[in-house]
Amino acid sequence: MFSNGAWSQIDLTVASAAPTVGVGSSLAAHMNTIATSEEVYFVAANQSVQEVWSSAKAAPTWYSSNLFGIASGTIVDADPGSPLTVAVDQVVSPNRDEIDYIGTDAAVHQLWWTGSTGWTSVTP
Repeated sequence: MFSNGAWSQIDLTVASAAPTVGVGSSLAAHMNTIATSEEVYFVAANQSVQEVWSSAKAAPTWYSSNLFGIASGTIVDADPGSPLTVAVDQVVSPNRDEIDYIGTDAAVHQLWWTGSTGWTSVTP
C-alpha cells in the first residue's frame, strides 16, 4: 500500500480474516467507483470466489466476503486455476460490479453486484 509517500506491506488474508487462497488461484483487483472501495478477488481452497475489500482510506480496515455464500442464483464452483476478471459497468442501469470466472463445468460464469440487488450469479 502506498500512503503518505511510503510503501508498506499488508497481509490482506490476515487483515480481513479471509480463508486460505486456493493453490494456483489468480488475483483480480480494482477500485470500485460505485461503492468507493478497493477490492481484491481470489479463488479460495474450497473453490469459492472470495472478495477482500476496504473503503478507500489511508489506513483501511479490510473485510472478507464469500461471494458464493451471499449471491442469489445458481452457483458453480470456480476452477482452482481460473483466471478472474473484474469490471465496474457504468453503462447498465443501475451500475454494477462484475466478476467473471471459469467454473468446474468448464463454462464462463459471472457474478454481479448492485447496491439494490446485492450479489447475483449468472449461469451460461
